[in-house]
Order: sequence, then structure tokens, then C-alpha cells
Amino acid sequence: MSFRKAFVSGTTVTVEGDYELKVTDRAKNETVIRFSIDKKPVLVTGVENGKVYQQVKPTFTEGTAKLNGVAYTSGTLIILEGNHVLIVTDQAGNETKISFTTPHQSP
Repeated sequence: MSFRKAFVSGTTVTVEGDYELKVTDRAKNETVIRFSIDKKPVLVTGVENGKVYQQVKPTFTEGTAKLNGVAYTSGTLIILEGNHVLIVTDQAGNETKISFTTPHQSP
């Protein structure tokens, strides 16, 4: 976004997007700060909240994930029996949390 709009110190910016804040003092010293506002949850595919799977392979294209509190890599097959919680967090801190179950498999 490119706005040439003056902001009053303390103004809250809440609209998603990429911003550049340029501050100039009376002596013409300039400071530039670039930041983004991202409120979108991480998109996780291959698994749905509350479902039961014999095996499942959740995938995501951004962020980092933990499965039951342990680091998880996108696309890794999950067959371990039990109740699971997958939490994927992006760089902006947005989280997607999915709970699912893989039941005991008979030999």
C-alpha cells in the first residue's frame, strides 16, 4: 500500500497490508519503518478438526508447527494412535489449531 497520509503519533493501524512509516523531524532527520499487518490464519490441508483418521498427512505452506508439543514438518505421515493437537503458527503469530484422532490399528 502506498499512502501519502499524515498520521498523528499514537494512531492505531489495523487494516491488513504492508506499510512504510516515514518520520521526519524538524532538522530533516528521517527514520523509515516497514511493517506488515497479517490477520489471516494459517491454511492447513489434509486434516480437519474433530475427525478420525487411520493415517493423515497434514500440509501447510507457511509457518512452523507442533504436533502434541513436538516440532512437526509439513507433509509428514501421522499413524501414531491417539488424540492429537496440531498447532501451526505463521511469522505474524497467527495460529491454526486442529484436533484429530488416529485410533488403535489391529495387527
